[in-house]
Amino acid sequence: MLDKSASDLVDNKVDDAVSAWAEKVRKRNPYADNGAGPATGYSGRGAGRGGNGGGAQAGAPDPNGGYSPEEFDMLRPVAPDYEGVHRRLEQVLTPPAVLKFDAGPDYVRIAPDNVPARDYHTDEEISRIDEYGTARIDAGWSGSEFELKARYYGGANLEELYDVDARTDTLRVTYHLRDPQVGKIDVTSIYHRG
Repeated sequence: MLDKSASDLVDNKVDDAVSAWAEKVRKRNPYADNGAGPATGYSGRGAGRGGNGGGAQAGAPDPNGGYSPEEFDMLRPVAPDYEGVHRRLEQVLTPPAVLKFDAGPDYVRIAPDNVPARDYHTDEEISRIDEYGTARIDAGWSGSEFELKARYYGGANLEELYDVDARTDTLRVTYHLRDPQVGKIDVTSIYHRG
């Protein structure tokens, strides 16, 4: 069972990372995230648009200031989907409430939240599709920790470390995520035998 009091709060970690990313985007381009930017120096492709039978009449003031809304939108940077990225990161990093971890002589079986178990054979590379996308995964032991290293085709890397402490009868699960947009996020979860 997940010990929420001894585990990291995923929402806080993701909030901090997405906020830092949004601040970097704002520093590079102050108009990239709010959609409002001055059109200084932009006069469009023609002041009298419309031609025969419609649009602005010759000599009439242009209510759009000489440009159409479509032209302005094509030049303005599109804001990143901060809420979508936040949601995706929470899906990937939120620990399951119940985690079954079983190590055999040549495999490790991991079953989160009553989902069918996944078997990982040590020193093999497999492919997996999950909430974050498609990844190639290396599985193996590093000392007493079992490691899953996922390299996603979108450029992200997720390392999952599973460490059983027989003395305290706990399982410590650590996620090290390196996202190409947001950066690095580390989340640790503690499980007790339930």
